[in-house]
Amino acid sequence: MISANISFFMLITTSVFALTTGDLINVIVKEGIFSNRTEVTLNSTTRRLFVFTPQTPSSNPYNVHVWTNNSNVSKDHPVIVTVEQEPDVLKWSIPLTLESSNGKGFVLFNDTSRTLCNSKILSGDVNGTQNFTVSLSTFSPDNVNVSLKVVERTEFYLTKGKPHNISIVAPGRPQYFLYKPDFIGDFGIEINIASSKNICFTAVVQKIKCPVYVSGQVFFEDGIRQTVVTKGTIRINSANFPDGFILIIAKGNAENSCEEACPGVICENPPEVTIEIRNTIPENEYIFITLKVLGCIAGFSAVTILTCCFFSWWEKRQEPAYNIFNSDLFNGENHMDEETHRDTENSNNNDTTVASLCRSLERNKIKAHNYWLHVVNIAIFYGIPVVQLAAIYQGIVNKTGDEDSCYYNFGCANPGWFLSDFNHVQSNIGYITMGILFLVIVLYRRRVLPERETGIPVYYGTYYAMATALISEGILSACYHVCPTNTNFQFDVSFMYVMIILYLLKLYQNRHSDIAASAYSTFTVVGFIVFMAVIGIIVDEDQHRAFIVVPLVVVTYTTLCIYISLKIYYFDSVLTGLQQQWMRFRESYEPIQEILTPQKKGRFVITIIVNLCNLAFLISGTLLYVNRTLDFGTFLLVLLMGNAVLYSIFYVVMKTLIHCEGISVQAVIYGVLGVALGVQSMILFLDKNTQMALSPAESRNYNQRCLQWFWNFYDKHDLWHFTSAGAIYFVFMFLLCLDDNIVLKERRHIPVF
Repeated sequence: MISANISFFMLITTSVFALTTGDLINVIVKEGIFSNRTEVTLNSTTRRLFVFTPQTPSSNPYNVHVWTNNSNVSKDHPVIVTVEQEPDVLKWSIPLTLESSNGKGFVLFNDTSRTLCNSKILSGDVNGTQNFTVSLSTFSPDNVNVSLKVVERTEFYLTKGKPHNISIVAPGRPQYFLYKPDFIGDFGIEINIASSKNICFTAVVQKIKCPVYVSGQVFFEDGIRQTVVTKGTIRINSANFPDGFILIIAKGNAENSCEEACPGVICENPPEVTIEIRNTIPENEYIFITLKVLGCIAGFSAVTILTCCFFSWWEKRQEPAYNIFNSDLFNGENHMDEETHRDTENSNNNDTTVASLCRSLERNKIKAHNYWLHVVNIAIFYGIPVVQLAAIYQGIVNKTGDEDSCYYNFGCANPGWFLSDFNHVQSNIGYITMGILFLVIVLYRRRVLPERETGIPVYYGTYYAMATALISEGILSACYHVCPTNTNFQFDVSFMYVMIILYLLKLYQNRHSDIAASAYSTFTVVGFIVFMAVIGIIVDEDQHRAFIVVPLVVVTYTTLCIYISLKIYYFDSVLTGLQQQWMRFRESYEPIQEILTPQKKGRFVITIIVNLCNLAFLISGTLLYVNRTLDFGTFLLVLLMGNAVLYSIFYVVMKTLIHCEGISVQAVIYGVLGVALGVQSMILFLDKNTQMALSPAESRNYNQRCLQWFWNFYDKHDLWHFTSAGAIYFVFMFLLCLDDNIVLKERRHIPVF
């Protein structure tokens, strides 16, 4: 019946009246021949209609690909290609007009093609065929030559574990492929896309349905999509695509320099793309992996708690032996001479002891407790909006499917429940558990160790603040990894700043209790650091980096270093010390050389060395930041970490080598473990699997696969989370036990440095 109708239409030429020109339009109807290139001539009065009847396949179902080409068509009078196939109409024009990458003008593509959507095949009817028509028309008054070729595609299906090569990916010639799972179940699917050359295209995963949108607004609102240069990975859960999916490959750049999706990429032609599909870990195994991690953490916690209990028991047994060699304490004498009670402002000679700087014990305890209260309040009021924003970001990704919104490591981003990257969120559990473990050990020490009037004063409030900051870091880092971008990177590092500053503060507080900074001034500095980080994110262009951010950081950081150096040199009495120096300069009859000679030469040399090191940190960090090797948040983090390492080395050297106090066995163990894990975690941190300074497509070139030995679930960044959490815990324990070996030494015999 269909053949008879076609023959009938081939015998006649239908004439219709054109409303726009008033001319009669001749519609020439012919039977279409598959795999045959047909040359036709069109104008405003002549149109072509081809009727195609696919052959019923015997085994592999076909899908139809329509290719058109012309060389003498203008943008003002394009050729309109219309394909009618039940239940939809597909239409596009030749030449295809795309906006150029610089936004100044358009680029025309005369070579276009589309793949038809056979609803019967998509619904599972392997023998399903559908008749369709292809209409070619134009409003050009001049003759236009057009080539038409329709082919039945046999490479339409994707097979799991079998690479699928695409030889042509070009603007105006999008392609899509069908994948149906081998079995129905709950498992992960990984779609790997690789190109041998630079090419900027969009890969989209859509549910099986007709029509398949390969352009237009609907294309950018339906399914899961990401831009690709040379490598891309899309991970989905089979539960969301129970019947399979359609993978669309559509190149979007209009010329050799790729458009906004891949800025700065020079695309090469002809590009070749390889597609491969693998199964990944099913979502129900995530719980078992999480339980394994918690089991490892529980075992680690049990060992460390038992170790802490053992050392506490051992130290109690050693106290009588210690008392034999400390006659004052053994005889019950705990006197302090008048020199110990001198004012802080006058304690400017080199034999200052801890006793002279810890006279206000109760006030210092309240001050330390305020650190903890401030951290808790900041965590609550800073954390609630962060959690809210993280939920909004994830909701937007889930709703739009735009995976360019977040800088995931797509090579190991395991989607789970409502999260696109479950493993990188879950691995932050290390920070939370290590913070709880440290808090438990601090509470245990406070309970079992008596409060003494000897040794370094212990203010547990500062340790509570450090533990709370570590727990908060885990929560906020998890929120950041819900959708990591450069704009919310401060979520990940804000409490890193807090922890480092609290560490420096506690180390200084050990021997300078009375003059340690208050919680108000401390967290004012933290707030200013976070503000600077925000400025670095907002002002991100290269010229702004060099002429706005860098001078601001250099001036601010240099001023802060000078102020802190004066506080260290004058024992917190900066104004008094400078006034005394000025009065000495005005009223003294000593030679100018002697007046300018530092009275405390040791402290002066130390401050000079520290400032030279900070200058080196600042110069190297600035160069890395300007060259976009470091982002601004990491730049600030490097400056603070450098100072923490520097102060720790200084403290240990002064304690062990200069004043021969020795160091506790616990501190040595924790210090060695902290350094070992810290070095390993920094190596992992520097091995980047994303690059936020680049476009999302270019960043995917750095993506890495999951570690097979780590349950094929975590990657190196997850390992960084675990190792850095352990390193921070051991460093905190090092600080907690650092002066345990002088716990029974009188404070008037403990030097200040």
